[in-house]
Amino acid sequence: MVLEQLGAGAMGRVVRAYDPELARDVAIKLVRGASHAIASARLVREAQTLARLSHENVVAVYDVGTEGDDVFVAMELIEGRDLARWIAEAPRAWPEVLEVIGRVAAGLQAAHDAGIVHRDLKPSNILIAGDPTARRSHGRVAVGDFGLARGQQQPDSPAAPVDPWGPLADDTLTATGTTVGTPAYMAPEQHAWGHADARADQYALAVTLFECLWGRRPFAGADVDSLLAHKRAGVGAAPEGAVPRRLWPAIARALAVDPAQRFASVADFVAALRGLAARPARRRRAAIGLVAVAAVGLSIARPWASAAAPCEGLDAPLRAVWNADSSTALEQALQRRGGAGGRELAAVVHALLDEHAQAWLAVRDEVCRATWIEQRRSIAALDHAMACLDRELSRMHATVRVLTEADANAALRAPEIVASLHSPRACLQAADGPAAGDEGLRALLAAIETRLAAGDVATAEAELAAVQPRIAERGDAELALALAVL
Repeated sequence: MVLEQLGAGAMGRVVRAYDPELARDVAIKLVRGASHAIASARLVREAQTLARLSHENVVAVYDVGTEGDDVFVAMELIEGRDLARWIAEAPRAWPEVLEVIGRVAAGLQAAHDAGIVHRDLKPSNILIAGDPTARRSHGRVAVGDFGLARGQQQPDSPAAPVDPWGPLADDTLTATGTTVGTPAYMAPEQHAWGHADARADQYALAVTLFECLWGRRPFAGADVDSLLAHKRAGVGAAPEGAVPRRLWPAIARALAVDPAQRFASVADFVAALRGLAARPARRRRAAIGLVAVAAVGLSIARPWASAAAPCEGLDAPLRAVWNADSSTALEQALQRRGGAGGRELAAVVHALLDEHAQAWLAVRDEVCRATWIEQRRSIAALDHAMACLDRELSRMHATVRVLTEADANAALRAPEIVASLHSPRACLQAADGPAAGDEGLRALLAAIETRLAAGDVATAEAELAAVQPRIAERGDAELALALAVL
């Protein structure tokens, strides 16, 4: 039972309707001009697939079918507004924007896992439930219109390959220097040959995020050709503004011209954003804690000032692994082998390793002070924690060395490999027990583990075969267990 029209455009309209059998309001999208056999069949098939997908961040599809030359889709009705209106309602802090984009990515990832590509992600296809006057500025976030707004296109031909699900016919460019509609969010490969996969959705998500954070889109043009030319030139340096610059390497990578240089998935893209966003906060908390300890010490005439010497120079082992020379060598290697997005890839990996190094140093300082200054840890606990930290430093050393030597395929996985390093804070809970055995063997095992993660199976197997007799001869149960895990 049709109740009212909610919106209309050149390609169709959307109405609010009531389903008496299920006793609920629904939204019905009627797509006009989908009579082309390929477009119509693909639209119906994908909508049927989407109807089997149930996810909090995806608009649910209830029914799909044809009515004459038109295709209709009955879907969940979400009371709220789209992302563009949500951004325009009030200034949004960047952490809140990241939260919303994270929910969008969760919906996209669920669709990708089900074999569905959106192909037309943009702010108007992202719905946000909730009352804009409420204290909480947003409720549920859901992605809609998974290719459902596509109109009739010409069939593919060798002379002019055109995807039947290409850009909307009524999406146009306006005045010079500004863009509206689908072309602004399309990945370069969609412009060039109409191809769209999950990495094209990732690109569109990055454009959407850029627009939400900086109030403009990353690329503009007087027409589609100039827009594409700007996209192919790349994004350049981070824009100025209140958004932390540490987020830029991840956004720039998702906007890479070459799809192969983007993240493996939208989930990986958002995970990188969250990791970069959280890093300074953790450092600030650590710094505040150290300042507080120092202030307390001064207020009581620094009774342990003479005992501070045992905790000085703790960064020496770390500096031997992660220093100007090793970081420069790694960055240059990743830039060479990372393709068009090599610089952004190197920046992301450098930031992740910096974060890991700072965490390692903070834990080493905390353990030392807890033992020698605050006297709340035993010497045995200190030895075991330091051995644990030495093992983690061996893993970091192996990771830096292997990635510096990595081929192009391994280089693209560098952020994932670095993110898999164990957290140094786990060493704070290291149980008392015998200290670690041969650290040289542990370093070899760490290198083998990193080579396996990088996909260099042949080298890893050769190194593993060489180290097995040495571990067997030593009879160290812990080393034997580490070998068995590999």
